[in-house]
Amino acid sequence: KSFIVDKPIISSRTEYLQSKTPSESGYIYYSTGNNIVRIKSGDKTKEAFTDFFSDFLFTVEDWVYYYDYRNDGATYNEPILHRRKEDSSLDEIVIETPVKSVSYHNKYIYYIPRQKFTYGLYRANPDGSQQSQITDESIKEYYFEDNYIYILNSSNNLIRINHNGDSRKQLIDGAEYSAFGI
Repeated sequence: KSFIVDKPIISSRTEYLQSKTPSESGYIYYSTGNNIVRIKSGDKTKEAFTDFFSDFLFTVEDWVYYYDYRNDGATYNEPILHRRKEDSSLDEIVIETPVKSVSYHNKYIYYIPRQKFTYGLYRANPDGSQQSQITDESIKEYYFEDNYIYILNSSNNLIRINHNGDSRKQLIDGAEYSAFGI
C-alpha cells in the first residue's frame, strides 16, 4: 500500500520517527519526546496515542510496539518491549526483560537482551511467546536479507545464519579483515 502524508512530521529530535510505513489502518505513529502521537494518512490532525515517552516504535497488524521505561509509575532501568492495540483496548508486556535492537521480520520479533552477561540474538512470536535463542554470541549489529540473518559479532566477524540459527557460515574473519558494519 502507498500512503501520502499531507502534513510533514516535525520533531526537534528526528531520530524518534520510527514507523517507516503506516499501520494497516493508515496511521503513522511517532514519538515527540514527550508522548506517542499518530496522524492518519491524508489528515492534518495529530492525536495523542499515549501520555508517556517512548524512543522505539513499530507496527504489526493492529498492534503498536514500543519501548516502555515505566512500571506502574516507577521507572525501568532499561526499556521493556510493550505493545498496545491501535484502539487502546489492550496494553501488555511482550518481552519481560530489558531489550535492545528489536526487529520484526517474517512473522517473528528478533531482539538482543540488554541484561549484563546475556548475549545472543533471540526470536519470539509477536505476542512474546516461544522465545528461543538463535545465537549465543555478543552481537554488534544484525541484518535480514532473503532467507538469512547477517550478524556482526563483537570480534568483528561477519556471520550468516538462517532464521532458526542453523547453517552458520562465517563470511568475514574479523581478525583478518576487521569488518565494522553491515
